[in-house]
Amino acid sequence: MRPNLIDHLTAFIAVVESSSFSTAARRLGRAVSTVSYSISRLEEHCGFPLLTRGSGRPELTPEGRAVYREAQAIVDGARRFEARARALGRGEESRLGIAVDVLFPITPLLAALEGFSAEYPHVRLQLFTSSLNRLWNDLRTGSLDFCLAPLRDVPPDVERHPLTTVELVPVAAASHPLAQRQDAFSLSELRRHRQLYYAGAPNVDVERMGRVFGTDVWTGSDLWMIRMLLKAGIGWCFATEEWVGEDLASGAVVRLDCADLRSDARWVFGALWHIDRPPGPVGQRLIELMREATASGRHPHPTRSARIGSTAALRAGRASVTTRQP
Repeated sequence: MRPNLIDHLTAFIAVVESSSFSTAARRLGRAVSTVSYSISRLEEHCGFPLLTRGSGRPELTPEGRAVYREAQAIVDGARRFEARARALGRGEESRLGIAVDVLFPITPLLAALEGFSAEYPHVRLQLFTSSLNRLWNDLRTGSLDFCLAPLRDVPPDVERHPLTTVELVPVAAASHPLAQRQDAFSLSELRRHRQLYYAGAPNVDVERMGRVFGTDVWTGSDLWMIRMLLKAGIGWCFATEEWVGEDLASGAVVRLDCADLRSDARWVFGALWHIDRPPGPVGQRLIELMREATASGRHPHPTRSARIGSTAALRAGRASVTTRQP
């Protein structure tokens, strides 16, 4: 690539977008003669005219139109290169690996990620879901920079920053026997019925999880499938308002009143990272955006069917708090 090619391509794009040499020059902070010179040198380099220069506004020639998109791609690539180089020079991360638990509220998460993508367009973000039996090790080895998960049963070498609270309740299809109960029932009654449970990997020992109540447990790693099983009345599971909000509103799914679980309905979620690997400036900024988004109260019970009951079941396996990972 020739030394001034990016400058010439930038001038070319500006003229096309503004349909004016003078407007393009003002936009770029250059003299009109400089912009004209860039276009001439670029045409000389290509071997054909890129723009018409009649009495009217400059327009793309057929050849210019054919290479215009390529010119944009080259300039955009150069900008990304410069942004990443500047970030690395400041010690900023160029990649973030994050695990997000399936129960983490999607609305504030999306709001934070939208703001983050605008502030750090050069950062490559990787979002994962995973089983709890991998989460802590992934943080220790550096496979993950941090995770968004429940602040329960966290190892002593993992730091935490509270962000929001999620209410987790047992739910079942309206046709389920438990949903027909007119009064509150005990935990022993809940154990008599099949539980649906989210497990991020086939080797997760659900029997050791803290919120599995009984021996008849169906597990799945697909949230949509667990939701379908739930709505079909095949079992009950733990869920959040966000996860099954539409089904609760339609009456297809109802909340179950288990007296023994009322005091354990609210879970605190936050950002967690290994004590030896705290997030860098970019990671810290994303956590701050998450804090702002959760503080603003943007917790819908959205239309996100995909996050449905399996997540509840998942939480049913308390340690599965990290079920949202790679």
